[in-house]
Amino acid sequence: MTINFHQIINYVKHYFTAKRKGHSVHSPFAYKLCEEVFYNNNQFYDFNTLKKLREELIKNKSEITVEDF
Repeated sequence: MTINFHQIINYVKHYFTAKRKGHSVHSPFAYKLCEEVFYNNNQFYDFNTLKKLREELIKNKSEITVEDF
């Protein structure tokens, strides 16, 4: 078994310089999903509104009556 140092060096360079984590995904749907959902660092436009609403609901101590049919 021979060790090809050229391949090892290229692999290590690629491993540390690859920018996208979805580069090995072949399905166009899965690639788009990875890029737009999993690896998207953009903040959703309504996060602040949702956070305020959640805080209001947490403070609300009223009981909800549930009728289970």
